[in-house]
Amino acid sequence: MIGPKFQNRGLGKPGMKELVHYIKDKHKCDKIVLGHRSENERAASLFTSLGFKEIDRNDREIIRQLMFSPHSFYTMRNRLLLEVGFS
Repeated sequence: MIGPKFQNRGLGKPGMKELVHYIKDKHKCDKIVLGHRSENERAASLFTSLGFKEIDRNDREIIRQLMFSPHSFYTMRNRLLLEVGFS
């Protein structure tokens, strides 16, 4: 979560991309599963834009999953590096 003082500054997506990279790199996992409240449309949009797919839901929460394949992960990482000006 981005602290209230730092919200609406475009930090969520780059931060989440970096977190996904860190989790994948450090923990050698093949997927990430997370949940968010069903009324949180900003979270839904962010996670969808990063490739998370809805796998379950109930009246309070939507569960999403991001599966890694070697090509899709490195494509996402390279896109992040280009967005922040590294190559």
